[in-house]
Amino acid sequence: MSSNDDTTNPGAATQETISDDSPNKQTSDEDVPSLTPSVRRFIRADRDNKCELCGADGTNDDIELEIHHRIQQADGGTDHPHNLLLICLGCHRRHHGNEPISLSPTTESETEPTSTPTNQSADSHTNSTECSTDTEPLPPRSTPNGADQEIIAYIEAHGPASTGKLAAALDYSDQYIRRQCWKLSGEQLIVPQSNDTWELKERASQEKIQIGLPDTPKAAKRAGRDEMIRRMSAHGMAHTQIVEITGYSRTTIDFAVNRARALRIDDDEDTTVDLATIASRLSALLELIDHAQLQSETSANTTMDDL
Repeated sequence: MSSNDDTTNPGAATQETISDDSPNKQTSDEDVPSLTPSVRRFIRADRDNKCELCGADGTNDDIELEIHHRIQQADGGTDHPHNLLLICLGCHRRHHGNEPISLSPTTESETEPTSTPTNQSADSHTNSTECSTDTEPLPPRSTPNGADQEIIAYIEAHGPASTGKLAAALDYSDQYIRRQCWKLSGEQLIVPQSNDTWELKERASQEKIQIGLPDTPKAAKRAGRDEMIRRMSAHGMAHTQIVEITGYSRTTIDFAVNRARALRIDDDEDTTVDLATIASRLSALLELIDHAQLQSETSANTTMDDL
């Protein structure tokens, strides 16, 4: 993905009625297409995998959570994350018979990367089904915020979009959108494509997805640096501490962690490595790449002298 650096606001509402004999069906929403796995995963993570009405923990095997609309489509509601409500079956059944469901406003946060609840499977339609992915996101996990909701909603509605297009449509800086997109890509929600756009993971063509194998000395050096910084962060080192150790800026550290998670190259190597080993590997890798670059430059200069 190149490193260069329209969503709508949901309407306000106070209640939603559900009145159908099927617990997975909502009045006036029979024809709503299923939410994409990316949106379902995001909603669960954004709402801490808990029922927004009673707080029931969705990580409990006895608790099944579903996603329902706050405002029905017939009343102008959309599939935007702000208009989706995560509730347990118990609350859903208690509110049968056209009884109102009170809204619980979602919160937005921008915190340091932290753990995100494990996804849980359910049924289809607007149910909060979590489609299994081939790989779990690499640590450190991150916390969703309002901008993440907007980015996913825009891409879902308008298709693949570049960093610049997203920034212009959502009224954020290019740098901020690029950082958030790498974060979402690290969470396996969107992917960087070879044409400098971002797309939902489940909709992206394998031929277009950018992979983590570098093809230039500069890219190799950055990939090695990013992965070692990610491992330092995953092993509990604060980003401020990594800044002091590496000499890179905080922004560079944040980008490195998220980019390494997004452009992962899976292998069977044991990742439980202590910090001393990580630092040693990082130093050796950078020294090797620098040596290769120096040899390449020396060879080029020698060729020029011979001409």
